[in-house]
Amino acid sequence: MAFFRLRRALTELGVEGRLKPDFSFSAVKQLSPRRLIKELEKRSGLRLPSPTLSYAGAGLLLLAFTGLVASFFIGNGWLILCLLAVLVLGFPVIGTVDRGMLPMGSKTLGGLARAAATRNYGRLVGEGAGMREGDLWRVFCDLLADHTALPKDEIARETLLIGKRTKAA
Repeated sequence: MAFFRLRRALTELGVEGRLKPDFSFSAVKQLSPRRLIKELEKRSGLRLPSPTLSYAGAGLLLLAFTGLVASFFIGNGWLILCLLAVLVLGFPVIGTVDRGMLPMGSKTLGGLARAAATRNYGRLVGEGAGMREGDLWRVFCDLLADHTALPKDEIARETLLIGKRTKAA
């Protein structure tokens, strides 16, 4: 269901070609990855994974942070204040100006559809999507993998997600 909604949204955006699961979003040149995700969310009604900073955006952020840290070693108060202001005011600008990158696993239509199905599982089932044996567990593992350091294939029913509390001796 998520795949068909995304495919319809891409067609509405004027994307031509073979819109099958292996369709690569690198073929969509008219929209930045950030804008593409926003448009697909709006047109499909699905919650999609957020785009990440591109290498250029991450480089600018790293450069600003490095300058701030270096200015502390130099010890110039005005330089620290100016760089701090640039960092605070520049961060939202970098987030809006940066073209972004598609998140890992979402570089193809099939990958994005899987991510969308995971994030919209309850809603899609409520709207009539089929529910197969094991779907709920797969969705649960996908969501846990997004929020923990564990890969989804290492999450099992006996996996301890919150460590035991031990008393100090």
